[in-house]
Amino acid sequence: MLQGDWVGTPALSDALDRHGLAGQADGIAPLTPAFRLRGPAFTVRFVPTGGRGGTVGDFIDEVPPGSVVVLDNGGRRDVTVWGDLLTTAALKRGVAGTVIHGVCRDAARILEVGLPVFSAGS
Repeated sequence: MLQGDWVGTPALSDALDRHGLAGQADGIAPLTPAFRLRGPAFTVRFVPTGGRGGTVGDFIDEVPPGSVVVLDNGGRRDVTVWGDLLTTAALKRGVAGTVIHGVCRDAARILEVGLPVFSAGS
């Protein structure tokens, strides 16, 4: 169902199915059921480095206000790419929220400030 310029999740899922595209975010859920999220995606993929790499938050200054930060951390549960510092920076930048293919940390702070975060756990 259309809501302004936005397409609801069921309609998007059905469209992906019709085109044979995988569109599920299996195992990713909001930190609280009250979280809702929408906005243009700002995507980041994390990969292991053999040497000294950048910090996980190097991208945050490039995220436009109202965007959803979508982080691909390969589903890893042993290394996190989002926590208190990025939550604080995201709030200051007007980021809509975050979706993580992996886990986050500092969930109590995220819940306290109400930034919508969806992840595979915390």
